[in-house]
Parts: sequence; structure tokens; C-alpha cells
Amino acid sequence: MGLDIRHDEQGCRYTAAEGGQEVGLLTYQPVSDGVIDFTHTYVPPEQRGRGIADKLVEHALDETLERGLRFQASCWFVDAFARRHERYKQALA
Repeated sequence: MGLDIRHDEQGCRYTAAEGGQEVGLLTYQPVSDGVIDFTHTYVPPEQRGRGIADKLVEHALDETLERGLRFQASCWFVDAFARRHERYKQALA
């Protein structure tokens, strides 16, 4: 799968595109200094079941850790993903 994942810091979102078509979205909001809240993950129904949301969330969480930030997960999908992977649990605020 050739996903192109981009971080739109101004728009507080990550997008995943494939072949020029957006196939995934992850939004967040700054909560406090050094903490962001991932609020929503969306993959269109016709694109589901391909692991797009997993790749999108993993990319965003890796970047969050690289930037030295902590995160909250109002989005159930991000929360479940983070709790399944030990390396992200420690960064949960």
C-alpha cells in the first residue's frame, strides 16, 4: 500500500492519501503545553479493512513521541491502538 501520510500542523490534522485520493483523516487539538488530544479518526467505508487507520495513527503517534509531546486520546480508535502498543502507553497523558 503506497500511503502518503501528511501532517497539516495549521489544520491540526493528519491525512492519508493514495493515488491522489484522501483515504484517511486523523484530527487533534492542543490541550496544554506539551499535550495534544487526538479527537477523531476517519476512513471512508469503501477503504476500511486495509489497515489505513492503523498506519495513520502509528505515524501520528510516532511523530508525537519524536517531538517530545504527550497525548490524550478522546478518539476510541487512537486510545485502543495506543493501549495495544507498549511504546505508546508511556506517552498517554
